[in-house]
Amino acid sequence: MNIVKGLIALVVILFGFGFIVWQYWAKDQLVNIQVATAYTAKNICSCRFVAKRELQNCFTDFTNDISSLEISEEDNMIISKAPMGLSVSKAKHTDGLGCSLME
Repeated sequence: MNIVKGLIALVVILFGFGFIVWQYWAKDQLVNIQVATAYTAKNICSCRFVAKRELQNCFTDFTNDISSLEISEEDNMIISKAPMGLSVSKAKHTDGLGCSLME
């Protein structure tokens, strides 16, 4: 019976610790990741399709390191993915209107 009470106490403590980490750290980090993927997709889309520069050349415009993001190009669209699929942002180019975020 003491083992069961100990396991229940351990689960409650771990759940409480996980909740505190989520509330005060991880939730903010997830928002930062979503902003970073959207910002990167929009800026690279504008660089690539509006300014008509090469995709690799557009990476030099960023002062922050974006090497952890996966950037791909498909049919007038730039897709920026965070590691482990935490966030995916797409920016699409429309002639005469420029680039806009899709997701």
